[in-house]
Amino acid sequence: AGAGTLGLATDAARLTARLRASVNNVDAAAVEVHLLGPGDVSGLAADAIMNAGTDAQQGELLPGIASGETIATLAFTEPNGKWDASGIEMEATSGGDAYTLTGTKHFVLDGNVANLIVVAARAPGSQGTDGISLFTVQGDAEGLTREGTEGAGWDALSKTLDQAAVAISNEMIGGAQFVLDMAVQYAKDRVQFGRPIGSFQAIKHKCADMLLEVESGKSAAFAKGHRLVQR
Repeated sequence: AGAGTLGLATDAARLTARLRASVNNVDAAAVEVHLLGPGDVSGLAADAIMNAGTDAQQGELLPGIASGETIATLAFTEPNGKWDASGIEMEATSGGDAYTLTGTKHFVLDGNVANLIVVAARAPGSQGTDGISLFTVQGDAEGLTREGTEGAGWDALSKTLDQAAVAISNEMIGGAQFVLDMAVQYAKDRVQFGRPIGSFQAIKHKCADMLLEVESGKSAAFAKGHRLVQR
């Protein structure tokens, strides 16, 4: 069971790596190394930094995430339960070279152990998609650093969430592909009435239907990933 689970996770990670590589125009092999390592949730924070951060900020923050030395996460959702821009109620108040964030974030994956947290907050008095910025908070520091252009964080955050949705879709497709491969192999190995059950037309139809569903899912996820590249 353990070996099968590892194989499923590996296939899923490889498909997700292909998707993220296409979305972010990076090398798929490098992304796969990160996905197969510890702290895969760091990929969501890395996407946010790539979408919103300056070249200098990316150069400072991404190497540690890629090597696995930095556990990063994204703090987006709040107690109101909303997933659009109106759900960001945390306020970021500027005080010279620093910002004070006031509010609460919920469901922050690995938030208790993260070394780096990317936080979405808005300028006081702003509404909708206006005034939203992304901030990086070091896990062991009181200070924080704003990512990218102040008030222009929603576009980057929205793209990050879309990337996450497509990446998760690819992860599920990876699992479906692995299960399909198991079913086909079983149909070849299992013998009934003196012949492999895969030779019976009814089993062939079932396997063909499964293949159609898996390939349709791949096409949908890759098409969405391609559209993200065009944004």
